[in-house]
Amino acid sequence: MEIIHVDDHIAAIDHHLLGIPGTGVSYVVRGEAVALVETGTALTVPRTLAGLERLGVRPEQVEHILCTHIHMDHAGGAGYLASALPRASVYIHSTVGQHLVDPSKLVPSVRRAVGEEAWPLHGDILPLPPERLRPAEALRLDLGRDVLLEAI
Repeated sequence: MEIIHVDDHIAAIDHHLLGIPGTGVSYVVRGEAVALVETGTALTVPRTLAGLERLGVRPEQVEHILCTHIHMDHAGGAGYLASALPRASVYIHSTVGQHLVDPSKLVPSVRRAVGEEAWPLHGDILPLPPERLRPAEALRLDLGRDVLLEAI
């Protein structure tokens, strides 16, 4: 498993998106609090969790999971990661967040878009409990130690 240290506060976990090394990452951003940016698909979650462990980040330390948009390679693993990271809230734009709570429209749409041959590479989506969802469009998270995450 490759972990790329971007700087003192940011590391990238190569989670082998679509089964290909170097194709997708989840970013771990650390101040006093810990945020995970991008979830990858459901199939990348085990590598992301192993990467967190390798970085010495305990599951209860992750307070924020940020998804830049609803595509499965960026948000498909949100429900599984939220289940494994018990204190984390999931942030995504409020116009699409309901698809993480009720993926019944998203999953068939993605399946049609990627085709039956590529569908098994994306995994499924575990519905996110609605109380774990937060709007991201006005996001401004102060993680401490001069680390600020802001939606622009």
